[in-house]
Amino acid sequence: MKTTTTYPLLGMTCLSCADSARSMLQSIPGVHTVQVDFNGQKVTVDFDESKVGYPQMQAAMVRIGYELVPDRGALVAARRAQMRMLRWKLLVAVACTLPVFVLSMGWVKVPYSSWIELALTLPVVFYSGRSFYTAAWDQARRGLATMDTLVAVGTGAAFLLSLWVAFWPDTLPGLAAHLHFESAAIILVFILVGKYLEENARQGTNQAVERLLDLTQAEATVIRDGQEIRVDATVLLVGETVRVAPGERLPCDGVLETAEAELDESMLSGEAEPALKRKGDTLAAGTLNLNQRIELKVTRTGGQTLLASIIRQVEAAQATQAPAQRLADRIAAVFVPLVLFIALATALGWGFLAPVWINLPASEAWGVGLLNALTVLIISCPCALGLATPVAIKVAIGRAAELGLLVRNANALEKAAQLQLIFFDKTGTLTEGKPSVMAIWPAPLARTDATKLAQLAAGSRHPHARAIARHLVGEVPNAPADLMLLELPGRGLRAKWQDESWLLGNAALLQEAQVNLPPQAEMQAAAWRKAGFSLVYWALGTELKAIFALSDALRPDTLKALNELQAEGIRLEMITGDNAETAQRLAAGLPLQAVHAGLLPIDKSKRVQQAREGGTVVGMVGDGINDAIALAQADVGMATAEGTDVALESAPITLFGSRLTLVPALIRLSRRTRAVIRGNLFWAFAYNLIALPVATGIFYPFALPPAVAGASMAFSSLAVVLNSLRIRTVK
Repeated sequence: MKTTTTYPLLGMTCLSCADSARSMLQSIPGVHTVQVDFNGQKVTVDFDESKVGYPQMQAAMVRIGYELVPDRGALVAARRAQMRMLRWKLLVAVACTLPVFVLSMGWVKVPYSSWIELALTLPVVFYSGRSFYTAAWDQARRGLATMDTLVAVGTGAAFLLSLWVAFWPDTLPGLAAHLHFESAAIILVFILVGKYLEENARQGTNQAVERLLDLTQAEATVIRDGQEIRVDATVLLVGETVRVAPGERLPCDGVLETAEAELDESMLSGEAEPALKRKGDTLAAGTLNLNQRIELKVTRTGGQTLLASIIRQVEAAQATQAPAQRLADRIAAVFVPLVLFIALATALGWGFLAPVWINLPASEAWGVGLLNALTVLIISCPCALGLATPVAIKVAIGRAAELGLLVRNANALEKAAQLQLIFFDKTGTLTEGKPSVMAIWPAPLARTDATKLAQLAAGSRHPHARAIARHLVGEVPNAPADLMLLELPGRGLRAKWQDESWLLGNAALLQEAQVNLPPQAEMQAAAWRKAGFSLVYWALGTELKAIFALSDALRPDTLKALNELQAEGIRLEMITGDNAETAQRLAAGLPLQAVHAGLLPIDKSKRVQQAREGGTVVGMVGDGINDAIALAQADVGMATAEGTDVALESAPITLFGSRLTLVPALIRLSRRTRAVIRGNLFWAFAYNLIALPVATGIFYPFALPPAVAGASMAFSSLAVVLNSLRIRTVK
């Protein structure tokens, strides 16, 4: 039976790794097509499950140094184990290399020092550095060469040549006094440091999909043959009737069959207020039933629900981001073969030409040639190149944390320097996400009325009621013990207190209670509605006492942040699920070039995708689950720290304190980081261009010993680190 499955694939470090994994899986009988997503670190396999399964594919991946993970739980465990293993390899390498270096410098005279150096270098090469050699061998079999190739050839040559000299020193007179175990060990330590920093920067594993999956209801209560049956949600059939208890999430998409229901749809709308649904309305899986037992007719289940669609799109969007090290790998694709050619030419040139041109004995000429070739390989080992990006990124992420930015994705940090357009969600992003009273009719209320109404509103958990209570008395007071209160979903509340009937709610509640609005009140209410305010009415009996106009206030730093971004030449637009009147009113005083209102999560993501397809580098700032797809779809997703977990995990960058001024700070940091990375790469290659000719021995009799080559290689790496520290001055 033909099936298609996507597995996380661990261990890929470059695009060549993806090619290796694809080739190996494709060679397995029963596998039809293979698509490897290096960015997303996963592979999609189309195969015949009657001929091949996960065990065979996993065995094939293990043979070439990768790991195919069967499920999400195993993925988390595997990534943690991978990080622990890398940390342990680095510790072993450092612990063994330090004494090797001390002995090689002759600072301490120890009997049998050569053999001690050999013994200590063995675990560095065959344990800590094993992955470089296996990767280089696999790539060589496919005619490929990456930085792993240079690491393997350089350190392997240094180790094997030193091993030869240690056992048979008389066979190559030109090498008799040269042991370079420390060169092999030191190079591997530097490369492992780079790998560790890079992997550590990537360990903010994105949990967005897991958070979305947490919204799914595993079981459902279905009506079959007139009986309630508890079943797995995956076996529900379209057309069946499902009952959902208060506090339970909907297990499927469906149509409401109960008269009305109040649901928490913040996962879709991003709005904190409960949504009132009436009979015949469409409901989405994952939304939360708040107040009463409801029934719905199933329309979509499992992978067909709206929630499942959001999950798929978040996964797809996350997989489209570019890898941070791709530039280094592209450069290495040319640089590595060039260095190998120069090293081979150096050895052959000295061996064949030196006896003729400078009358050097043949045995000595070959020894000098091999020594110079080794120097070429050591001095060209890409330690500085390997550190150029990860060290800069690591420093930048640390500085970002100090500024109040949590960076989970280094690629987004680099990409922020190129932003041309930023979309902002409204509620909870540009605004504080907490409704507040903006105006009252008539004003001011009598002190006695204000105190009584605050106590009444305190009995409700509705954000509008509590906002009114805070506005009237400064804080939410305790509700009176004798207050009899009935909350009416989607309308407001009725209360009985001190022999008086109270109403607090919307216009529909007043119509039900036959409360008439005076002409002046109607005019004021119409004006506020047109201005985009939410209205709450207070009535005592059948007499209207007051109207409250509520709005979600702008964050204190919103205008400053947008002005700074506009000064940088970045286009700013709002995308929101709120109504157009409210959105336009909010945007009136802000430097926004466009406002897009009434959008569903998929509509937001489409806006982002359309902009990206036009070649624009797009950022997205949001806070709700409804922003999750757009945050993941954008080149740079930024979530406010007060947002939902899914929004935070979908976005590679979190703004602590929800300060929007961190957005322009991020751009400044990104631009400095990009400049430093470019400087690091330039320094790494300039160093090689200068040092390589000297290493070949063309300035004979002056020669560059391998130990000095190793030191210069270390210096180039140190220069990269020091240059990266400049990022810490960004404000």
